[in-house]
Amino acid sequence: MKIRSNTRIEIGRLFASLEFGERIAHDCATRQAELSNGSHGRFFERQARQESHHARVFGRVILCIAPRGPRPVPLALRDYRTRLNHAGRRGDMVDLLVGQQLVLEGLGELILHRLDRKFDQRHIGFKRLRKVLLAQERGHQAFGERTVQRLVESGEARPERIRELTGEYLVLAQRVLGEMQSVFDVVDADAAWYGAALRERLEHWLDLPT
Repeated sequence: MKIRSNTRIEIGRLFASLEFGERIAHDCATRQAELSNGSHGRFFERQARQESHHARVFGRVILCIAPRGPRPVPLALRDYRTRLNHAGRRGDMVDLLVGQQLVLEGLGELILHRLDRKFDQRHIGFKRLRKVLLAQERGHQAFGERTVQRLVESGEARPERIRELTGEYLVLAQRVLGEMQSVFDVVDADAAWYGAALRERLEHWLDLPT
């Protein structure tokens, strides 16, 4: 399929942002593995390997679709990485779980799901690969949700802290989306829709009873 030059540039920006997000996820899961043991440690090790693979996949897509041109990553996404890095240095697993598995994975899954439908409509291909990536992202998020819920039920995490962290990371995620509106325009998407969908997905954690 022939893609116009300006569309290639914006799609390149989109996949550069996805690649950057996957590298954030890899680093975070690696730190989570260091802080964990048993089955949780093994899960995070596997997630780190998968996130690294996802980043390489998105890098190859960039080379295929937009090998040249500027591909700036949203500044808010860099701020997101800084925030997670600080949590990792503190060894704050609750902060990492909320920021990574609940919010970042939730946002990534929403974007990939919408892109999956758009790619099908435009016959772009990579269907089997897209299916695998989506399944893995959903698995990461589901694991995080179960883990956070267990921490709350056991008293290891306070509900008010989960609400606070979720709200703070949601604000960062919405800033990321705001910086990417021109990117979403080329795939007939809307940053506001993603923001609303992410907030709805996180409603349980934002309204967690004390």
